[in-house]
Amino acid sequence: MLIILYLCINQTLSMNIIRSQIIALLLLISGVVLLGGGVWGFYSLYAISHRYEHTTGIIRTLQTKKIYRHRKIRYKKEMQIAYSTDKYGDLFATRISYWPLRSVGDKVSVWYHPHRPHEIRLLESECMLWGLLVASGFICMCGSVVFWKTSKTADKSEG
Repeated sequence: MLIILYLCINQTLSMNIIRSQIIALLLLISGVVLLGGGVWGFYSLYAISHRYEHTTGIIRTLQTKKIYRHRKIRYKKEMQIAYSTDKYGDLFATRISYWPLRSVGDKVSVWYHPHRPHEIRLLESECMLWGLLVASGFICMCGSVVFWKTSKTADKSEG
């Protein structure tokens, strides 16, 4: 009876070790993917920084719309940005705002394509997104290391 109990406990411990190693591997893979996405985003900003023109835009209007989706209420904030270009004069663009603290009259950094001035990129919003991906990737990779080390110490204490 004691032998069967010992074998059951031993098998449970080894299953926990395998489970924590699988979790560590999944965290490592997701961390690498998230980190890669963030680095790719920052690289895309670096690549367009030489081709796009830089200017400052002003938020003219900010509208919050209530959208009803399957049993949920969503809020969508749209902002109209006014910015000036050298060739085309003053232009307007409407974008979705993901920053919670934006208000009318705020200045935003706008990058626009010189030949297609309605093609704009908002530097602060994109930096926030890519930075969040990089930070999440690092957190997942650190969690992977922690899970891997705990499974190794449990393996050594078991054997």
